[in-house]
Amino acid sequence: MIPKHREIINKNDISNKKIKALVLGDANEGPGLRFNNDLWNLVKRKLEKDGYQITETVVKNPNYDKEIMNFSKNGYDIVIGFISTLHKRTKFGNFTSPIILDNIIIGFEPVNAFQNTFLYKTFINVMLIIVFFLVLTIILGSLLLFFGGHYAKKSNRIKWHFWGVISALLGEPGSIVENINIKNTYGLFTALIILLFMFISSLLFEATLTTRVVEDEIESEKDPIGTDIKGEKFFVQNGTSFVDALKNEGAIPIEVDIPYSKIQDYYLKNKSKASGFITDMATWGELKQSNKYNTLMKSQFQFPYDEAGWIVESNNYVLLDKVQQLLRGFHDDKTIKKLCTKHMPYMPLINCGI
Repeated sequence: MIPKHREIINKNDISNKKIKALVLGDANEGPGLRFNNDLWNLVKRKLEKDGYQITETVVKNPNYDKEIMNFSKNGYDIVIGFISTLHKRTKFGNFTSPIILDNIIIGFEPVNAFQNTFLYKTFINVMLIIVFFLVLTIILGSLLLFFGGHYAKKSNRIKWHFWGVISALLGEPGSIVENINIKNTYGLFTALIILLFMFISSLLFEATLTTRVVEDEIESEKDPIGTDIKGEKFFVQNGTSFVDALKNEGAIPIEVDIPYSKIQDYYLKNKSKASGFITDMATWGELKQSNKYNTLMKSQFQFPYDEAGWIVESNNYVLLDKVQQLLRGFHDDKTIKKLCTKHMPYMPLINCGI
């Protein structure tokens, strides 16, 4: 017995291979959209090889709800974008299978953000001072050992002392100890000083790293949002699934006409009006790599996974079936994982392999 949806596909007119595609967002609006556009270009090439004629319209900074609600009325056959598969959107078209799983992130700037930045700069300065004294110790130690006649061998060369001091500071004092001239008090004393400095510097380095780890753990506990966001206000791009996600948790979305990849800038200018802002994991990972946003932190609050796919006009089962097959193929040959790793390296790889 042939499944009902397959009977509908078989009865569809496959002679009409003209497709109007609506692309929501361009490559400059975040890593997720760069991933999405590259994937669409691969699918489009396959469709064109199969005889389809495709025209597309790109909408920058789209209102997702509005565009999805009206795409069929406006004559489009498919909507391409980082589109969350919300139940309320299913009445406007048929979703493809989820392409990836996205994570919704709450970002905010803690009250003591300036102090955190100061601590970070202090840490860097301390490390630079340590490096400076290490280099100075290597140079002075090498010269002192050389002129003090440290080595018992006659071929007393400066480069031996240089590498010997470096090895000692890295925890391997073999060269200094094995070749020491025990009859030379001056050289013996200098060698002992270097070994003592090696021991102290290793302890200091370990203590510095431990301090930084502890500071990170303390900062993670300074999350004022916590696990309950009821009644809290957050900036969010209008028309996105993030609005519904906030409402479902009892939070108050403040919708703004700004791409969610840039909403952090709006929040920083208006942070007195909201507890934070909403973005996705891919965008969050990218902005945290920028030195411009060192003061921002991610809340511990966890949203459910956000399934993202494309949506096809309700009666165009032939196109839906064709696109589904292509996407499945790109999943099977790991193309989607490769694109995900390329554009969204901060996204857990498992999210790209559904």
